[in-house]
Amino acid sequence: MTMIGKNGKKSHMINFSTKTIIFFDSSSNIENLKSYPTTYVITFDYESHKTLQKNNIQHQISDDFLDVVDLQTIQKKSYHFSCWYNESTISQFLEYDGINLGELFYVEFHYSLIPFLKKFVEINNIIKKFPESKFIVTSDLFEITETFSNQVEKLDMVTESVHKFLYDSIRHSFQMGKHSFTINISKKNYKKIKDLSYNILKTFFGITKSQSNTESILLVEFDTVKHRKFFASDHSKSIITFCRRRPVIWNLQSLSIIKNSNCIVPEIEIHNEIIKNTIESIKSETKLKICSMWKNQNFFKSFFTLNEISFWECMRSFFIKLCEERTLEAIDEINITKKLFEKYKIRSVLVWSENGFNEQIVLNLARRLSIPTVLIQHGGVGFDAPVAYKYNVFAGILPIKSDKFITWGNAYKEHALSCGIPSKKIEALGSPIYDEIFEKKSSFKIEKNFILLTPTSPAQTFVNDLTVKTQENNEFAIREICKIISKFNKKLVVKMKSWQEELNISNIVKEIIPDAIIVEQGDVFSYIKNCEVLIAIDVSSTILEAQILEKPVISVSVKNWDLGIPSVFASNSCVNTNIENFEYYLKKILEDIDFRNQFIKNGNDYVDYSLINKGNASEKILEFLKII
Repeated sequence: MTMIGKNGKKSHMINFSTKTIIFFDSSSNIENLKSYPTTYVITFDYESHKTLQKNNIQHQISDDFLDVVDLQTIQKKSYHFSCWYNESTISQFLEYDGINLGELFYVEFHYSLIPFLKKFVEINNIIKKFPESKFIVTSDLFEITETFSNQVEKLDMVTESVHKFLYDSIRHSFQMGKHSFTINISKKNYKKIKDLSYNILKTFFGITKSQSNTESILLVEFDTVKHRKFFASDHSKSIITFCRRRPVIWNLQSLSIIKNSNCIVPEIEIHNEIIKNTIESIKSETKLKICSMWKNQNFFKSFFTLNEISFWECMRSFFIKLCEERTLEAIDEINITKKLFEKYKIRSVLVWSENGFNEQIVLNLARRLSIPTVLIQHGGVGFDAPVAYKYNVFAGILPIKSDKFITWGNAYKEHALSCGIPSKKIEALGSPIYDEIFEKKSSFKIEKNFILLTPTSPAQTFVNDLTVKTQENNEFAIREICKIISKFNKKLVVKMKSWQEELNISNIVKEIIPDAIIVEQGDVFSYIKNCEVLIAIDVSSTILEAQILEKPVISVSVKNWDLGIPSVFASNSCVNTNIENFEYYLKKILEDIDFRNQFIKNGNDYVDYSLINKGNASEKILEFLKII
């Protein structure tokens, strides 16, 4: 057993089976620990671990009480628990208009469930080890700890923890001069801003086009800028772009794209008072049904059981809150989507994910109306080994509900076939988001004046990513990469993913390379085209994007998801290394022309394998959607 000492090093920890133990996490303030100067502390997340480490407070991390089997069990069972809505005992309470409302938010539930299960197993293991101890815990950990011990007190004065769900707020980044800013907007305020801005744009820019009598292609939750070739196509008059979670227009570029397009941006709101009253009545009935569902306590206690211990009672409050909020939201979204299908003649539907809240609604309604549905490949580089099948189904990136599946090329087509997807269901047509890149590639002015780093933060959907070890490895890798780049006297640009809750690595980078440029906004291609080499962390879509522009790529492995070897690594089209060998490979890429050119050639081969119809994929896809 180890403990984190004042110097940040690990040391053996004495037996404290009869002592008082504090469970501390980032929901509490470090000031609350000052009343217990000699008490043993266990931290339960990376943020709290770093806080205590910075303040020279000795502590142990909760990860020490997990083994490999625990981590594997948590990950595997989390998928099972997230599909609770399928159980016959309660599915009848969740059905509305032929749609299982519980399924619509399984992704959001899973996002909250993974960290909860990790804490549940850790606390169980700790108390098994020290059953005689008294535990003083934060409010967020109180209910779990009470499940296993009656010697529990609260560390802080918070009477009730406010659980924040994944989609309670919208993360938005924007640029002001050289500075980037990120804000979180509540879902309610986001909708108000979205509706207001839409009405202003409609009034002053005329973005709403007249309804066409011809059959249309419905694009669901598509990024306007990334798919601008769709909207610039001759087929654009047949496109309806339907976005409920994301704005169709959010900057001058997206405004210009829509204004110059013939596509339809539907205005679907329920204004009829009779219909609105009917919907409110349905929501009241649904709320009663959901309340009746909670009476099945034996089912919930039995179903939500891990290692023969029920965790229903200690997750009940946040689960009920999520379920009641999302089922009522679903009633509105289902009726708005039904109105869309009534108002427009829809020939086919294209989605980029099968697990999204609104995508599921559209797929269900389209199936009922016998409208063909198509899933398009989600990204160019991902987990495409056969062992990743179950994860990819859960992630909604394989065509389980859709009638057809469009892949970008032969690489993912072969993966889909290996997963048992029938060949008649698959069409390899290319990627619309890269059309413009291929068109302009030959005219790019290439400067090659910096190294580009595209980090990827640990994800809350994987329990391994929540461990201190993984997050420390990630920061260590960033730090070492910066130190090594500085040895070569190279400029560094770090391109963050603005949509992702990235760990704040700016301070780490700037500490080592003060003149490094940190970028949150903008298209990554504008940086890739001028870089000398791309450095990626683990599996990233930027690997393929760099290969399209014939850049050598080094991917530094930080964590292992146990999802097999992705084809981009198996193809030897980029350098895949650990941080210990990173300096050797960077030196080879920068100084050995033959070595560099070989990986560029391998990258070109992988691009050919992964992408077809380069430059005209949008046209091919829209043509297919018009005749399907």
